[in-house]
Amino acid sequence: MLLQSGSYIAAQTTGSLQGKVTDKDNGEAVMMATLRLEKEGSYITGTASDLDGNYNFSTVEAGKYDLIIENLSYTKKTLKGIEIWPGKTEMLDIEMGFGNEIEIVEVLDKKLNIGDPITVITEEDIRNDPDRGVEEKANRKAGVNSEDAGEKSSANGSRPTGNDMYIDGERVIGRAAISDLEIAMMQVYTNGMPAEFGDATGMIINIITKGPSTRFGGGVQLESSQFLDRFGENRVNAYFTGPILSKVMMKENGRDTVFGKDGAIKRQTLLGYRFSGTYFTTKDGRPSALPTYRLKDHKLQEILNNPLIANPSGAGHVFASDFLTEADLEKSFVRSNARSSYAQYSGKIEYKPKEDFFFTLGSQGEFNWGNLASVDNQLFNYNYNPLEKSNTIRFTGKFRHTLTSTIPGNEKDSSKLSSVFQNLSYELQAGYSQSNYSREDPRYGDRLWEYGYVGKFHESRRPVIGEIDSMPVFNNDMDTIGWEVSMGHQSFYNSFDGFELNRDINPGLAAYNNMMLQPNVWGDFTNINEDAPTSINEMQMINGLNTGGYTSAYGLFNAPHMNESSYRKSNSTQIRGSVKVNFDLPLPQKSGNAMRHSIQMGGVFEQRIERSNNIDPFGLWNLAYQSANN
Repeated sequence: MLLQSGSYIAAQTTGSLQGKVTDKDNGEAVMMATLRLEKEGSYITGTASDLDGNYNFSTVEAGKYDLIIENLSYTKKTLKGIEIWPGKTEMLDIEMGFGNEIEIVEVLDKKLNIGDPITVITEEDIRNDPDRGVEEKANRKAGVNSEDAGEKSSANGSRPTGNDMYIDGERVIGRAAISDLEIAMMQVYTNGMPAEFGDATGMIINIITKGPSTRFGGGVQLESSQFLDRFGENRVNAYFTGPILSKVMMKENGRDTVFGKDGAIKRQTLLGYRFSGTYFTTKDGRPSALPTYRLKDHKLQEILNNPLIANPSGAGHVFASDFLTEADLEKSFVRSNARSSYAQYSGKIEYKPKEDFFFTLGSQGEFNWGNLASVDNQLFNYNYNPLEKSNTIRFTGKFRHTLTSTIPGNEKDSSKLSSVFQNLSYELQAGYSQSNYSREDPRYGDRLWEYGYVGKFHESRRPVIGEIDSMPVFNNDMDTIGWEVSMGHQSFYNSFDGFELNRDINPGLAAYNNMMLQPNVWGDFTNINEDAPTSINEMQMINGLNTGGYTSAYGLFNAPHMNESSYRKSNSTQIRGSVKVNFDLPLPQKSGNAMRHSIQMGGVFEQRIERSNNIDPFGLWNLAYQSANN
C-alpha cells in the first residue's frame, strides 16, 4: 500500500505532471528547456528538462494550469488548460518547433470511461451544471443515486452513512459546507478506494477548493424563482479574491522580467486570499403538485380560542373542528410555515514565500435553519411547526516543504540525497471541525418545563387509617374462635383542591379547560363552575398530560395548539492531524523516457467525539407526577 508503481498514486490534493520535450522535426531531446506552471496568470512552480529532455512536476495542487515552455533555440510554446488530478501522474510529451510566432495550444479535456473507478468533475463541469450541491454532482457517477433532489446519496447499495467526504484533505463531519463556486475539482470514488482514505463502504468524495487569484477580483450572482414557481427560492453568491503580497515574476536566469501577452509585467503572488459567501432561502422545499387544504385564519383562531364545545347530541365534549365545512378551508399548493434557509462561507489564505515552502489556512462554515412542515401539522397546527437548526464549522492549516527537486542548477539538489530521492517533500496538516444540530418547539426552545404547561394543580394527600392485617385466634382444639385485627396506615385519600389556570405560556392548550370554567363579568374565565372537577383526572388538560385523548383530530392531524413532542440536540467535534512524505525514485536508463516510482507514505491521527440527547418534555411531566405519587 505504501509503494505504488506506475502513473497512479493515492494522494488527496496533489498530483504530478511528467513528460519529455523533443524537437518535432528530428525527435531529438530538447535539454535545458525551462518549463513553468501558471494558474490565472500567476506563477506556481517551475522546472527544466534534463539531458534526455525529461521533465517532472511533482506534488502540484490539483487544478487547471497553463504550461509555458521556453528554449533559446526554439519557439516559445504555451499549453493552456492542462488538468492535474489528485492522486494521478499526468504524462504529457511536448514537441518544440522553430519560428518567430509564439505557439499557443489548447489542451483538450480528458475523458473517462464509464468503468473507471473514479469520476473527476472539473470547475468547468460545475459551472455548466444546473444542479446545486455536492451530492447532486456525485449522482452522475454510475452506482450513485438519491431518492430525490437534496436527499442524501447512496452508492453501491450502501447506506448514506457509508459515504465519506474530504475537503482540501480534511475529513468532513456534518454537512459539506462548501459552495459550488468554490470547488476547483471534485473526485468521486465508488471502488478502488486509495488506502489513504479508507473508512467508507459507499463512496469517497474528495474536493479541492479554489485558491487566491493573482489579481483583485470578485463577483456577485443572484438567482430567484420568487414569482416563477412554488418553491420561491432566492440565492445570493459572492466571492472576493486577490493578492496581499506579490513580486515581479522573473525568468529562470533571474535577470529578465516576464511579460504577458498584453505587455503587462507578470507578478507572482506570495500571500493571497479568497473569500466567498452564499445565502439561500426557499418558501417550500417540497411543494405539492396537487392542491392541499388549510384552515382560514379567522376559523383557526376561533378553534384555538375554544377547541372543545358541548356535545349537541348528548353528554360530554367534542372537537369544535368536527363541525368544519368546506367554506372554512382554502386551497394551497405551498405548505404553510415551511420556509428553510442556509448561509455558507469559505475563506482561504495562502502564503508561498519561496518555491519550496507553501502555507495555507482555510475555514468553511454552513448555518441552516427552518421549519419542519408535516402532514400532521398541516391543517390545524402549522403555526407551531418545529424549528430545526444545524451548523458546521471547519478550520484547517497546511504546510508543505520541498527538500529536493528536479530543477537543474539548484544548489540544494547537488547532494547525494537528491540523486536518490527526487521531488522529496513532506506535508503537515491539522484541522478542527464542529457540527451542531437542534430540533425544538420555536415557542419554548430549551425551556423544557414550558412544554405543555397550563397551570398549577393542587392536590392534598391525607392518610386513611383502617384495617391493614388480621390474624386468626385459636382455642386449645385449634378451632378458630375469632380474629385479631391490626389497624394502621391503609392508604392515602387524594383530594383535588382546584387549579390555577395559566393562559400566558400555552393559551391554546389552556383553552381545552374552558368547559371547566364559567366566565365572570369580565369574561376571563377565572371563576370555577359549580360542577368543578373533584379529581385531577377529570380535567380536560393537565400539564403535559391530556386526559381526553386530544393529541389528534380525525385520527390524522394534530389537534390545535399541540406542542412539538421532542427536544433534540447533538454535537460532534473532530481533531485531525496528518503527515505525508512524497518522493520519486528514478530508475537508471541509458536513454529515452525516465522511469520513476512515485512513492507516498504517511499517517493520520483522528479523534472524534459525538454527543446527542433526545428528550420528551411531556414525559418529564409524567415522571414528575409519578415521583409525586411515590
